[in-house]
Amino acid sequence: MLQLEGSRLLIVDDEQRNTRLLADIFRAEGCDVHELNNSCNTLKTVANYEPDLIILDVMMPGKNGFELTREIKSHEAWKHIPIILLTALADRDSCVSGLEAGAEDYVSKPFNRRELCARVNNLLKLKKLHDFQNQNIRLLEQYDPVTGLPRKEILLEIANTLFKKKKDSSFCVGVCEVDLDQTLIGLLSTLDRDMSEKQISRTVVERMSAIFPPGILMGCLGPGKFGVVLEASENEAASQLRLLQHRLQQPFMIQSQEFLLKFSIGYIPPSMPLQEWRVLFNKAEMALLEAKKEGGNLLKKFIPEMDAENYERWWLSQALFQAMRDQQFEVYFQPLVDISKETLVGFEALLRWQHPDKGFISPARFIPLAEENGHIYDLSLWMIEQVCQQIVAWRRIGPRVRMAINISPAQLYRDDFTEDFVDIFTRYHLTPNDFELELTESSLMDPKGGGQLQALWRQGFDIAIDDFGTGFSNLEYLKKYPFNRLKIDRSFISNICESSDDIAIVKAILAIAEHMGFKVIAEGIETVQQLEKLRELGCHEAQGFYFSKPVPATIATDMLRYGLKPSPS
Repeated sequence: MLQLEGSRLLIVDDEQRNTRLLADIFRAEGCDVHELNNSCNTLKTVANYEPDLIILDVMMPGKNGFELTREIKSHEAWKHIPIILLTALADRDSCVSGLEAGAEDYVSKPFNRRELCARVNNLLKLKKLHDFQNQNIRLLEQYDPVTGLPRKEILLEIANTLFKKKKDSSFCVGVCEVDLDQTLIGLLSTLDRDMSEKQISRTVVERMSAIFPPGILMGCLGPGKFGVVLEASENEAASQLRLLQHRLQQPFMIQSQEFLLKFSIGYIPPSMPLQEWRVLFNKAEMALLEAKKEGGNLLKKFIPEMDAENYERWWLSQALFQAMRDQQFEVYFQPLVDISKETLVGFEALLRWQHPDKGFISPARFIPLAEENGHIYDLSLWMIEQVCQQIVAWRRIGPRVRMAINISPAQLYRDDFTEDFVDIFTRYHLTPNDFELELTESSLMDPKGGGQLQALWRQGFDIAIDDFGTGFSNLEYLKKYPFNRLKIDRSFISNICESSDDIAIVKAILAIAEHMGFKVIAEGIETVQQLEKLRELGCHEAQGFYFSKPVPATIATDMLRYGLKPSPS
């Protein structure tokens, strides 16, 4: 059964009797038809008329059907419009030329009316399916599939449209976010984390909907973050947001278990004249960041002083999320060197961020933020995958070298970390012997971190304590946990040639390591004098700018091939 009614058809043929005949056929089927007898105006007509299907005659003066097809299909917005070529040329070469030009079908004259209608009908069905899929894709891009709320860009458009004529009204913008701290992330990882976070989001929206008036404008600004526009005075809005804070502090039922979650809320009171919606939401998010910085579970009002204080933090938080989506990160490698032979024995893998506009962003700025907002886990798994790929590539050009990877407390506190790590390197046919895991003493303050450490050691990983002597120093850890190396912090190395205290500390660390069977690596070597002093004291390995700064994989590959070239002191 034909389903042509309402479809928009463009018919292009230099002979008017042909376009009229075709137009009569399809208008009888309920189509809207535009006739064109001049091929030169075709592209302009396609742009203005936006047809669902185009029928082109092949042999026309000016541009022929093949040329028009190629031009139409070269436009991104028109690629999906089906084209049928109609011609008296019945040879196979002409048919193939039409299809190669991009036409979906080819009908020879004289045509059979029933056949032509059937072909048009089938192509229109495919076009409708394509349009439906595209619409669904746009909906997924514009609306959060878990809560059904508009994402930020659409929320801003809706706010601008709805409230354009209400310039004298009072609007308050609020933003709330669940504080998924590392303890909670660890608890959720024992369940189905993805399902748990979806359940949290749905419950938050349900509680927001129960508090705010019907028809209130709400949106999803990111994972676990929601925005609301309140048409109310400052006192009314603050009262509603305090009520929301109270409701969000009630227990959440997640997979049959009760959880108490922390929520931070930031808002900006009504301002006259009304500022741009993007500015209002950005300022509400700055107030939210201030609430989180003070420990969370707070309601914070935006004040002008926050603009300068929190702008960089707010920008960095937004940029970090975008950087993960756009893969702006790169793994750099710093060589680990045998002091006695001054030969390369391994690399430490280090994450670097090259922002497209801001350039290099220091890890000291973005790593703590990633740990705070929960991005560090996904970021670390991405880095481990890149490192595994690099190890496989290096095996083709030289002998095995040790690869040191930093492990954060956020990873150790996750029950699924060991399993996730093993799953990644197993896919690349690697083993724990290819890695050394570096962690700080503070990672072991939580018993859960110690349990994960034991599990990793049982898998066969070498374990090193990073920045030894600067953290939560407790020599009991050296007996309790299975370490292979101690890394002496750079703060004890920088003045080792002048400071008797630093020499005494390094000697003590080396004595402890020798007694317990650990290797020792010194960080922050910048001069040949420091290297000679460490060699004299009996330190095993070194790392620092004297040998090389952290470098991209291409330069590290050259080091593997041609050896180290230490910098002159």
